[in-house]
Amino acid sequence: MSARLPGVVAALRHSHPGVEVDMRTMGTSAAVAALRAGELDLALLLEDEAVFRDVECTPLAREQLVLVCSPEHPAARRAPGSPTDWAELAREDYFLHEQGCSYSDRFLERLLAAAPGAQPRITRFGSLEVARSCVAAGLGLSLLARANVADALTTGRLAQVPGPRFPDVTVQLARHRRRRLSPAAAALTTELPHHFPH
Repeated sequence: MSARLPGVVAALRHSHPGVEVDMRTMGTSAAVAALRAGELDLALLLEDEAVFRDVECTPLAREQLVLVCSPEHPAARRAPGSPTDWAELAREDYFLHEQGCSYSDRFLERLLAAAPGAQPRITRFGSLEVARSCVAAGLGLSLLARANVADALTTGRLAQVPGPRFPDVTVQLARHRRRRLSPAAAALTTELPHHFPH
């Protein structure tokens, strides 16, 4: 998702040069709390089910998730037709987004933890860039939106792990139900859909 935001900012600078955009990375619960407190005008959430008191969520797009590793990692060098299974994945090291990121939490709690003999070693970061860098250095695997790793996959800095396919996740545009949008937030709301796949 973050890979799409530079295009949004560039478009806003052209169409609304007076608009200043302050972006922050945080988990869903923190973003919802910040919307309720009036600290944020809008939030983009990666949540399939987004029902929160006082917060209105509108589905914006679907993002594809991919499990990635370094091209030198053993998981990337499996023979064709021999995908990695859950038992193997459950023994890997992972670099994931901070707790509260719904797709990372779901991956860990519902999928990895259910695998036989699950013993994954998990490191969490508030920055996707740090997680991506650790994976590129060959330290483990990460589950990320394809949009955030598309360039690295194309150039060969990262490889997709052959194995289970993960369901796409919904991008939700969230705002406080009873708070009027500022002109700047309204401009951002209008621009965002142009930069996400439909």
